[in-house]
Amino acid sequence: MPRTETKFASLARKVERLIGGGAIGPGDRLPAERDLAGRFGTNRITLRKALSSLARRGALVHVDKKGWFVPGGTDAGAVANAVYVGQTSTHFYKELYLALVREAQRHNCRLQAFPTDGADGRDGETRLADVAPPTWHVIAAAHALHLLDELPAERTGTTVVVDIFDHLSTRACHHVYADRARAAAVATRHLVGCGHRKIAVVCGGSDAGVHDPADPVCQGYCAAMREAGLAQPAPLALPRSAPDRHVSILGRAIKGRSAPTALVCDLDYRAVAVDEAARKRGMKLPADLSVVGIGNTPWCEALRPALTSVSLEEDEMARLAVLLIREPAPDRMHAVYTSPRLVERDSVRPRA
Repeated sequence: MPRTETKFASLARKVERLIGGGAIGPGDRLPAERDLAGRFGTNRITLRKALSSLARRGALVHVDKKGWFVPGGTDAGAVANAVYVGQTSTHFYKELYLALVREAQRHNCRLQAFPTDGADGRDGETRLADVAPPTWHVIAAAHALHLLDELPAERTGTTVVVDIFDHLSTRACHHVYADRARAAAVATRHLVGCGHRKIAVVCGGSDAGVHDPADPVCQGYCAAMREAGLAQPAPLALPRSAPDRHVSILGRAIKGRSAPTALVCDLDYRAVAVDEAARKRGMKLPADLSVVGIGNTPWCEALRPALTSVSLEEDEMARLAVLLIREPAPDRMHAVYTSPRLVERDSVRPRA
């Protein structure tokens, strides 16, 4: 047997022991060829022959200009490696990220975060490609999808988009969404069931205070009102660029003979402005005005009275996302929706 073949075969076994010893796990990149050659006392030509032999057996994957990687396992017992790309400190996304961490631990998945809470939507000067090897899976919030363009086209990891907004992505990958239209319908039906007949929806609007007719929350609210045979007043759209006007806009809407007796807020934190507007009008929640939020975020317990809200089921979204990274990537957009759940607290009073 030629001497060089014996040498690179022996070298291949050393690399296998390095991987098997746990120093380098599934999805990890091997040290640079120069460093490995120095470590094993060989030259890079012989090292490449050894690494190529391992690649032919499926033990390694080579990505041009990136290096050599240990393939990530796809069976249920193997360790999966994934990176979450998205916000980690604001409202819904903080709860989603924490839920992803819990689910990753339960499902033998090592999860790393690439936060996008900074002003430029990224983690300082770090590029996503620097922390997400090609074999790693990516779980991305829809608002961070533009960062996925930094990843190499020859990635072998699976991408899962997870978010509450289902109109931001048409990528050929798995999507897990909260059903905001159904959440609004759940909130509206609860108020109808409590005897309310004048119900309005509070939502975000354009800079001019115009609501989006395609907004799932408005659609779900309208569907539930039609189902109950009730009139649907125009949504109380709060201008995006003028948060200082929200209280006054709500104050004008909740007073008078035609004023609603109950509100559905598309986001929990809008109930803060509702509560302030009511107090300025000499009204109290829920005696004079019932309110249901959407999101079941920590705002609910911070408010007094505690806010009844519809949970978007972040735990279920996280569970589905972690399970889907082990599934083959679809050749077209594939979306699943979670079922919202009403969480009753103290902000709704039945009408006599």
